[in-house]
Amino acid sequence: MIKKVSVLCILLLILSIFCQAQDLNNLSLSLKPHVIIPVSDSSDTFNTGGGAALKADYNLTFINPLFARGYFDFSLIPVDQINSSMSIVSLGVGPGISYSPFSQLNIKLSASGGYFVRFFEDDTGGNLFLAAEAEAMYQLTPAIELGLGAAYRKFMADPALFDGISIYLNAAWKIGSGSKKGNIKISPDLNPVFPVFYQYYDNNPLGEITIINSEKGKITDIEVSFYVKQYMDQPKICAQLKDIPRGGMKDVPIYALFTDKTLSITEETKVSGQIKVKYNYLGNVFTTTVPLSIFIHHRNAMTWDDDRKAASFVTAKDPMVLNFSKNVASIIQDKNEKAVCDEFSMGMGIFEALSMFGVRYVIDPTTPYTEFSEDSLNLDYLQFPNQTLSYKAGDCDDLSILYNALLESIGIETAFITVPGHIYTAFSLDMKPSIAKRMFENPENLIFHEDKVWIPVEITQIKNDFQTAWKTGAQQWRRYHKDGDAQIYPLHEAWKIYQPVGFPTASTVIELPDNDLFTKRYTRELELIVQAQIKSRVAQITALIKKKPNNASPRNSLGVLYAKFGLYSKAETEFLEALNLSNNLPSIVNLAHLHLLKNEPHKALAYYKSALMQAPDNQRILLGIAKASSSIEDYQAANQALLTIGEKDPALAAGYSYLAIKTESITRAAEIGSFEISEWEE
Repeated sequence: MIKKVSVLCILLLILSIFCQAQDLNNLSLSLKPHVIIPVSDSSDTFNTGGGAALKADYNLTFINPLFARGYFDFSLIPVDQINSSMSIVSLGVGPGISYSPFSQLNIKLSASGGYFVRFFEDDTGGNLFLAAEAEAMYQLTPAIELGLGAAYRKFMADPALFDGISIYLNAAWKIGSGSKKGNIKISPDLNPVFPVFYQYYDNNPLGEITIINSEKGKITDIEVSFYVKQYMDQPKICAQLKDIPRGGMKDVPIYALFTDKTLSITEETKVSGQIKVKYNYLGNVFTTTVPLSIFIHHRNAMTWDDDRKAASFVTAKDPMVLNFSKNVASIIQDKNEKAVCDEFSMGMGIFEALSMFGVRYVIDPTTPYTEFSEDSLNLDYLQFPNQTLSYKAGDCDDLSILYNALLESIGIETAFITVPGHIYTAFSLDMKPSIAKRMFENPENLIFHEDKVWIPVEITQIKNDFQTAWKTGAQQWRRYHKDGDAQIYPLHEAWKIYQPVGFPTASTVIELPDNDLFTKRYTRELELIVQAQIKSRVAQITALIKKKPNNASPRNSLGVLYAKFGLYSKAETEFLEALNLSNNLPSIVNLAHLHLLKNEPHKALAYYKSALMQAPDNQRILLGIAKASSSIEDYQAANQALLTIGEKDPALAAGYSYLAIKTESITRAAEIGSFEISEWEE
């Protein structure tokens, strides 16, 4: 009864090895012809015999480097002094351990036991046996191994039946090797996909995978690719590695080049993807593919782990954005009134146009920035500019994105400003910080960052006037910047990482503010801003004029102040008053500058020539002559002025060489018609 139970257990154990060997790459079969030599007392009874065994080994990957073995063995052993032999059929199982000192050599040690049945003439019997084996295998190919081995086997009986040592050849075949699937493990760890960053993942990892080399030797020429059929045109090659040693582990970042189809996703969704790893092992190419599910957020989703991410939503080339900004910009340009500079006028004008258009600040009750920005893992909902224009409402982040997009669409550089629990915006002036500090009444209302001048705008004040938004933004910056809690992120720098993306929408007609009403509002706000900036300085200079009524210098200074803020009529009056008092050179040059700005080149040229008689080597006067002469198409005179400049400053002359070249280029006409006066004569 015990023998029958033992045989049954052995058979079940062997069967379980095959059933558990679902990964065929870990299963190998071997045929072992052997010579068996009797030892100890057996040598007195038996002679050297032989036989063969069929064995199955399964690598236990969860307890590497152990393996399980099951086998069937037949041995024929001659009996000494009689012309007869004993046959032994045995079934055995047991554990083993393997070790590879180098890639193609594998040393195996195992212990086993089982049940045998002997056949000797008319006598048949059976019992248990024990065995211990040692073998060395050389891997010719990923599928074939050849080797030598030796085993000690003890067949039990009462009295002892037989003890012997087997020496055998071994030919092994790895069952799964023909599949070319390889023997590596891949553990993926991929993050959800944000559609707005679909281009970002081309150069920044979506996550990573861990590759574990379970082959018996080094793998080489490894290629890792990633593919999502619905949203990628072709697989993305993520990495090409030279090698991974036996038992080695390698973390590989996963990249993806998604298509803009991801921007059509309006609800979170799961899609199928796959990781594919190809590699070379012992001259054969293997491929392991791992299917996985990819979670894709909706197109408006974003987390605030990096505030610069909002730059991807600033779509300055969106048709709705361009329609709005270009129309407003054309009205402002027609006014030809420059307060401070073009950027300031446009920034203020776009703000007022949005306010008139009816855009309002509305806190999103489901994803308020104040709360969601505190946790970088919170999923926020950000609107694209065309959505905010359509809805006429948005959170602080939505309005900042819209305002920046409108200004960027007309060539004005913008930035995001973040303070604890809040985001707003700023735009840059084409002005040196040193000039801005002298020009503005309150330079503390400006931000000086990376040698640029920025106007902070608290966009949530959209229902109020621009001055209120400007002052509020400046106050917040001063409050938090002193403690290091305020940050400014120029959009052009953020775009280098988070490129803007847009999605096609149905044509939406938006009703722009009435031209006449907007012009009145813009002019009124411009005048208020100018008065706020110059009021105290006008009073100071006027008091000085009263003290020194015959001194031309205060008059000229007052004219310069008016000119800087676009009050050209008042500026001209003061410059002429200064000339009436004396032949004041700065006033002559400033009058020339003024007429050039007013697109009156002939008058400007007359004043420049008059000024040149007093200062024949003055570079700014000569440059003014070149500009005025070019405007009236007197290229010879322009060239002569540039040649004179070039004698002392070749670089300056080279920068304006286009003034002496006749061309019908629209670009050149625009350059000539948009002269800026960087420095007035004080």
